[in-house]
Amino acid sequence: MNLDARTHKALRIKLATRIGDRKRIRQCCRDADLPLDRLQFDGSPDLIWEEVLDEVRRQGSDALKRLLSECCDCAPVLREDALVQSLSAECAPPSLAGNGAGNPSSPSPSIDGERDVVAPAPSTGRPAASVPVPVFISYAHEDEPLKEELEKHLVPLVRKGRIQLWDDRKIEPGDEWNGEIDEALNAARIVLLLVSPDFLASDFIYERELKRAMERHQKGEVRVIPIILRACDWKEEAFADFQALPKDGKAITTWKNRDEAWREVARGIRKIVVPEVI
Repeated sequence: MNLDARTHKALRIKLATRIGDRKRIRQCCRDADLPLDRLQFDGSPDLIWEEVLDEVRRQGSDALKRLLSECCDCAPVLREDALVQSLSAECAPPSLAGNGAGNPSSPSPSIDGERDVVAPAPSTGRPAASVPVPVFISYAHEDEPLKEELEKHLVPLVRKGRIQLWDDRKIEPGDEWNGEIDEALNAARIVLLLVSPDFLASDFIYERELKRAMERHQKGEVRVIPIILRACDWKEEAFADFQALPKDGKAITTWKNRDEAWREVARGIRKIVVPEVI
């Protein structure tokens, strides 16, 4: 089983990006019939997958094959990933791996996507499926109506699989509140700050969500985008130097036509997740 340290890291990142919450990770492991009962499934998805893969590597190629199969069922876009395809082929019996009995070796997997390791899938005439960018929405509950307006204007990006939105209303009954927020925040690639007087006044947002978002920004792990909802003095905040939306940081509620303001916001986010769109 070709799962050296570099391949292990690349696979862990891919799985954490595409299957980014504890429930889905646990379900994939359960469906793959993996004996991982001793794992706590705590921490960020990235760390959870590291523990899972350490265990799977000990159990052998058959365990990895079952895990990858379940992950592809959970996130079908993984079927098009060169690294996943290569590892799946290595785990398959020789008669199914397509290498022939006399030539069991295959090219080393490409981690950076620079080299194909399997034959490309037949063209469908459409662009290859992309992985939705996890987007965390940080907001004050007093601004929930405005948050819902934002979500409405982002529906086209969600529908096309460009982004996946998360806010605290996604937390289900019985879930541990702080843990779910931390998990989603750590998995996000974009954090939207819905700035208003209530947002700035929230100790929870300031101490937990904003602090963690800024820490991840400093490490280059996430892009932080302030969206100015209502007029307030935000120029001294930690995110004051970031490019805000809408244009010129003009508060959404001060626009004569609010839909035009939201269009500016949606276009700004689209340019980030679909760079070729101007």
